[in-house]
Amino acid sequence: GVPEGGARMMRPFLAAMTLSVLELTAHGFDPARGVDSVVVQRARAAGHRVVELESLSMQVALFADLSPATQTALLDATLRGLDDRSMLRDARQLHDAWRDGDAAALTATLADEWARMPADAARELQQRLVDARNDRMLARVTALHAAGAGDVLVAIGAAHLVGDTGLVEQLRRRGWRVTQR
Repeated sequence: GVPEGGARMMRPFLAAMTLSVLELTAHGFDPARGVDSVVVQRARAAGHRVVELESLSMQVALFADLSPATQTALLDATLRGLDDRSMLRDARQLHDAWRDGDAAALTATLADEWARMPADAARELQQRLVDARNDRMLARVTALHAAGAGDVLVAIGAAHLVGDTGLVEQLRRRGWRVTQR
């Protein structure tokens, strides 16, 4: 669905993201109906203040700043995921695990995705796209809470919820009571 000439002009991370979005959208995953979009729409409609933990430009910069080797590995993994249908399978498994509140299944599916990549690329992606972002988001959430913002509802991607570096575990280590509903 992407003209070859246009794809050749893209950096590898952008080609991987474009192909992923096109594939997942074709199978019913609508970005406008993602949990973060829905939460923001409902919060604004109810008159609540919405604060971004990170901007779209920050998110794009994360990918753009990946090493060329990691960007290429990401594109290769995306192409393999399209060919063997693992991208769609993983997206469905992640969605189902998130919907069911199954942290173990989320963790396992994410680990399977990382395992399909070269170890160096997987480490860089995990560190930059998950761990470092978790630290920054945690700082923003705790700052909002400390500033007396009252109840704070945070909408983040599923990968940021689980594992030792996930926000849930980091908040628990800081003495917060975290419950799952």
